Amino acid sequence: MDQSEDPRELELKIERASRIASRITDQTTIELLGAWVKEPREKLRQLLDARRTKHEITARARLPRRP
Repeated sequence: MDQSEDPRELELKIERASRIASRITDQTTIELLGAWVKEPREKLRQLLDARRTKHEITARARLPRRP
């Protein structure tokens, strides 16, 4: 997966795969799509976790230091 993908692109890929899977009746294809979508979901989770951590660190850095 491309390292430069942003969360919105990953969300769109997941949504697209979900729409495709909802129209397919072949169980094998549904399982293959489910397996494929795991990668973008994991990447999205990692990106959102990293963003949350960065915001938490920034917020702590802005707190006034106590003497």
